[in-house]
Formats: sequence, C-alpha cells, structure tokens
Amino acid sequence: MFHLKWLPIAACLVLTASGQSAASPYDDCRDGNAFTDSENQFIACDHALQAALDTKQKSFLYFKRAEALYWMDKFGPALADVDLAIQGNRQLVPAYVRRAWIYLTFGQWEEASRDIEEVLAQEPHNAEGLFALSYLFTSIEPNSARALEALRQSLEIKPDFHLARLNLAYKNYMRGDLEGMLKEFDTILAHDAGELDKVSFRSGGPRRGTYPFSGYVRYERSKYLIFARRNEEALEGVNWLIAHYPNVASAFVLRGQILRGQNKESDALKEYSHAVELDPADVDARRGKAWTLFSLEKMGEAMAEADWLAQRTSPVRGEGFQLRAYINKKLGLGDQALLDYEEAFRNDREILRRTQRLVVELGYASADSSGEEFRNGMRACIADPECY
Repeated sequence: MFHLKWLPIAACLVLTASGQSAASPYDDCRDGNAFTDSENQFIACDHALQAALDTKQKSFLYFKRAEALYWMDKFGPALADVDLAIQGNRQLVPAYVRRAWIYLTFGQWEEASRDIEEVLAQEPHNAEGLFALSYLFTSIEPNSARALEALRQSLEIKPDFHLARLNLAYKNYMRGDLEGMLKEFDTILAHDAGELDKVSFRSGGPRRGTYPFSGYVRYERSKYLIFARRNEEALEGVNWLIAHYPNVASAFVLRGQILRGQNKESDALKEYSHAVELDPADVDARRGKAWTLFSLEKMGEAMAEADWLAQRTSPVRGEGFQLRAYINKKLGLGDQALLDYEEAFRNDREILRRTQRLVVELGYASADSSGEEFRNGMRACIADPECY
C-alpha cells in the first residue's frame, strides 16, 4: 500500500527581540516531516496544541499530529486525532484523505468510501482523493476497471503525482504489460531525486527506511528488468544503488540473482553472503545464499541456511524444508528427505501441488494418489536423481 504525505497549508513566524525569525512549536509542527522524523513531529504538534486557542488552528494541528502518529504506525491514536481535526473544521480536506487511508489500512471499506466521497464532493478534481478511490476499487473489485480509470484521472489532474504513477506501473504489470510498467518507472526517474525523495510511502519491498522514494523506484525498476531479461540494464541500476546505498542488502541480492542467471555461482554467493552480513534477517538474501550453496554442493553450509529458512517464524518455512529434503536426498538420507518433504507440504501447499505433478508425470503415483501410495511415490522420487 502506498500513501502520500500532505503538504503544509499554513504559515506562522515568531520574531525574537533581535528581529531574527525563530521557530515556534507551531512552525515545527507545520513544517516538520511526519514521514522521516515522526517522533519530533509529534512532539512539536503536541506542544503547539497546548498553546493553540483558535478552533481551526487546533484542527490543523490535530491533523498534523495525526500524520506523525500514522507514520509511527499508531493508527488508533491517529484516527482519534484526525476525528478531532474534522470535527473542528469540516472543510479540512487533507484530514478526510488521511482518515480514508487509515480505514483502507484496516479494510474498513464503507468508512473509507464515505471519506473519499466527501473529499470529491468538496474538491471534484482532488488527485489524492482519486488515488485513494483507485485503491478502494482495487481492494473490493478484482481486476477493477474503475480502479484503473480513477488512477488515470488522478494523473491527468496531477501528472507529477509520483506515488500514483508508481501504482499505475504495478497495475500495468498485473495486466501483463511489463514494458508499460518499465515506461512508468522511467517517467518517474526522469525527475530530480531531491523532488522524488519528498514522497512519503509504504512499500511491500525493501523495508521502510532502506531507500528514499527515488532509490525504491530504481530498485523496483532493476528487479523487473531482470524479469524482462534485460540484465545489463538491471545490473546498471543495481550498481548505482550499491554505489549510493552500500549498506542496504537488497541491491546485493539482486546482483546475486543476475550473476546466478549468468551461471556465475561463486560470484553470486559473494553477493548473497554480503547481503546476509548487512542484514541477517533479509529472507531473500538467506534464500539466495542457501540455494547457491546447494548448487555449489556445499551441503553443510547449505543445510545451515536451510535450517534458518525452516525456523518456526520464517515466512518461507516450507521452502526451507524443501531445501533440506533436496540436501538429504543428495546425501543419500532418504528417510530424512521424506520427512522434510512432508514438512514442506504441510507448510506450503504450492510445493505439494508442484511435487504431486512431478511425481505423476514421472509415473511414480497416479493423479488421485494419496496416503501410502503417494508416500511410496515420494520414496521413488527421492531415489531418482531427476526427480526435483
């Protein structure tokens, strides 16, 4: 999910006795960055609220404090503050948008819809409201044409709405238009990095805080260039990321993928290993390292990584047991390999479906096999070097 930080809409200066301008809590609240410095933003807005007397000024401050709480992932208090902001000023449109995104975060579609309707009733050409509407349609209507139309309208109104354009890139990919996706990435990256890095966003890719927006878009572009088999272009983007953000693991993972695709396993292992050193919790780095070690037949080290992937809290636990099964099969430990396969099946139904198809194709079990027949088929698969 992606969200946009609203720009400050009020101004206030306090003069010192010497005539120099000095920041007040109100200034700091108004001008602070809720995304990059949310705790200080919250403190400034909290202090400003204690001194505020005007109702509309208070509403604005509640809204700004809600933004800080939102980026601190304190959604309940953020909702309470934005409610107060709207109660004090029914025309504070950005507050409705922020509340809509809070509702969207929790899947409260009807509540989000009411706020988006209010935004568009007050400002029919509000690009942020149309962007939120697009997300709402996407959430409740698979392959929603209305979502795409709302997104396009948002960009017609505000062509440099970078977050909406990134969302359009993903929609192009979901519609099977990879080149269209890459074109949208290029359109975004044609802008100055300083401008792009003012964008506040949430992402499902590298963890928040690893890249500013311009770096995140470049990372995504490189990743999908690999999918497009344009590895030289992908490598150029990855190398740029590593040069500018050498302590972020994710670009090293991509470089490892590219090198594995070129059958440079030893070089890929160096990239994955460095990524693990930078971020031991990076699942993609651990996966890449584990499978590369297996390819290089470094079974002891591969098993250590497989055990990490198979730990109880792992999001890819099934894959970890699958790799354990492959390793034990290579080592001639058939009984343990079967146990590992069964754990992989319990944790990942897709691994089970893929393996069932393979066992059936090789004639080791019938299409409707189950129980002991399927176990016997798996034993035959484990004994067959071609059955993976």
